[in-house]
Amino acid sequence: MFTRVHQPNRLNPARIRKHRQSHFQKRLNKAPKLSKPRFPNLKPKLNKDFRRQQDVTGFKVFNTTYTFQTKGEIEFVDLTDKVQEVVDRSGIKNGIVHVFAPHATGILILTENDYALLNDIKELLEKLAPKRGHYMHPFNAHSHLRSMLLPPDKTLPVINGRIEFGTWQSLLFVETDVHPRKRTIIIQVIGQE
Repeated sequence: MFTRVHQPNRLNPARIRKHRQSHFQKRLNKAPKLSKPRFPNLKPKLNKDFRRQQDVTGFKVFNTTYTFQTKGEIEFVDLTDKVQEVVDRSGIKNGIVHVFAPHATGILILTENDYALLNDIKELLEKLAPKRGHYMHPFNAHSHLRSMLLPPDKTLPVINGRIEFGTWQSLLFVETDVHPRKRTIIIQVIGQE
């Protein structure tokens, strides 16, 4: 004698759909309602300019390079005006400018272009990676190590056609190699006209 065991029709698509819908509805009912704020006393404090949606038509990318000659170890080359000229030429009014130094022994810094401060930076780099250290790499290992300490690129905001620098800030290339070098930086401006 066989006993018939009741099994729901697992392959019936209508039944599967109904089960999924009811399961989804149960989960949905348990979820917190998004229409009510979870923390009503906390309101975002955004500048009105950031609340406005920006029109993304007219998005543009402008690329160029700038080549210059350095004199040797720990030389500072001010690139501030040159990069602003590139932004002016690009026609981009709002966006970012990205500056990259594709060199193993060159870095970019944002700092005050003050003689005393630049000497302090030289001393700091000498303390962190001394020229007369014991290195396995021949000749200019300290130059490579100094370049590892600071990044080879900077990204800055462009607002109304001007690069937004902080008070006293300048964009400087720092030559860390021991010989004079011909250096090229890549400048990319991205944004809206």
